[in-house]
Amino acid sequence: GRKPSGGVPTDTEDPVVLFPNLPPPSRGCSKALRRKVDKFLALRHQGQTINGKLRKMKSMRNPHILEHLIEHHGLDEIGSNFPTSRFHPHGYGAEEFHDALKEAQLAAQRKQQEQQQMEF
Repeated sequence: GRKPSGGVPTDTEDPVVLFPNLPPPSRGCSKALRRKVDKFLALRHQGQTINGKLRKMKSMRNPHILEHLIEHHGLDEIGSNFPTSRFHPHGYGAEEFHDALKEAQLAAQRKQQEQQQMEF
């Protein structure tokens, strides 16, 4: 897992470990992209993260900012960069999401309570 300080990723966050079946890149990235990645990795090794910087920004303390960003940019909250043949985030039924699972648990608890009351 992650270090609480937002430090260096562990082996469990390494994409090669997480996704062993992904093919290696067919070509290297541009020098500009490599410089950008190296810059962010250096900052991360110093304990700085993008999320940490965002949390400190006053403009990002709006509790509804995520909803506004999603709506404004037309983002898919549960989208994926993987091809749908590997992972299809929209392939789950409504009954598999947390709100439906919670409702099913509550219904089971109510039924159990009703049965216990009938026994008395």
